[in-house]
Amino acid sequence: MSNDYDVIVVGAGPAGSICARSLGIAGVQVLLIDKAQFPRDKACGDFISARLCDQMRRLGLYDAVKKVPHCLIEDLLFSHPKVGSFYVKESLNRESSTGFVCRRKHLDAVLFEEAEKCVDVLAGVKVKGLVMENGQVIGVQTEDRTIRTKVVVGADGANGVTAKALGVETFDENHHAVAVRSYYSNIKGLTSSVELHFLDQVQPGYFWIFPVDLAAGEANVGLGILSRDVRYRDLKMKQLLSDLVKEHPQFRERFAEAHCSEPIKGWSLPFGSKRRSLAFNGAVLIGDAAGLIDPMSGEGIENAFRSAECASLKIQKALIANDFSQSSLAEYEKAVEAMLRPELRKGYLIQKVSRSPFCLKLIFSLLKHSRTGRRVIANKFF
Repeated sequence: MSNDYDVIVVGAGPAGSICARSLGIAGVQVLLIDKAQFPRDKACGDFISARLCDQMRRLGLYDAVKKVPHCLIEDLLFSHPKVGSFYVKESLNRESSTGFVCRRKHLDAVLFEEAEKCVDVLAGVKVKGLVMENGQVIGVQTEDRTIRTKVVVGADGANGVTAKALGVETFDENHHAVAVRSYYSNIKGLTSSVELHFLDQVQPGYFWIFPVDLAAGEANVGLGILSRDVRYRDLKMKQLLSDLVKEHPQFRERFAEAHCSEPIKGWSLPFGSKRRSLAFNGAVLIGDAAGLIDPMSGEGIENAFRSAECASLKIQKALIANDFSQSSLAEYEKAVEAMLRPELRKGYLIQKVSRSPFCLKLIFSLLKHSRTGRRVIANKFF
């Protein structure tokens, strides 16, 4: 284990593992650090879209991921209390599955193992802070050593140490959501469709049921709501989730014999609708640490992959030029903005409009009766 690397990636979730692996394959000397030992659990909705499947195929990761436990998804069900429900797959004109649900414990472990094949790793090691010299990041400080590098990649999530050390504020209640989830087994009526239910109790947000194991009637069940509304309404998210599955007339019969197999866990979702600095002297931020979660769907893994690949390419260019200044690494920030900003902007606009109960009902009415509208939504999620 060296004390000097070309790149140190902090955080071995999807963003960190993909970035480290891409750099390692290119011959860059990389150290990937994570505070946890793998496999480890990660609170998430666990849904892997067809677009993300295509990314994994292109990166040569799809076959490895498909070997771990997962549930193929064939369709997506939307429901609204006043409009009713509808499916969207027929709008895609595709016969193949639209994605799958895979516990992050399994997904992240596979990605970590693939990265480990071509980079050095430190698992179970916590990064306490960044090492600075004349305003330049030159390394990381763990509990027992200083490790130097040319570039630090912050991939340690919304509440990680790197964004905080770089002075980036990841929380803005107008561009942020809170989500909770658990796993329930023996749910009635579970199919190979992911379900998004836009209930009055969770507006603006949604309640989801994502099948994990059809034979056991097991699903990832959760809800996400905008942070400002959680505060304004003084919502107790974990209690709200428990109440919905036990008492809501649409679900209480389906969950009458269901068993909650794990404690309910919560997490933060910093939306990419808020612009944040992503490039610094000697450092970049990717994935959730960069706050790139889609403001409409709340999905973050796809943008984690995309930002990780983008960072890898721009860091390789910086290494060739031997220039790790903010102006050099700003090419990464500009590329991410060009790649993701239009989609994030549209997602935020839809989210803002959907805050109005009248507008949300109107949107659902249009979607239910418009094949074109359903195709837009289907392509967004799938």
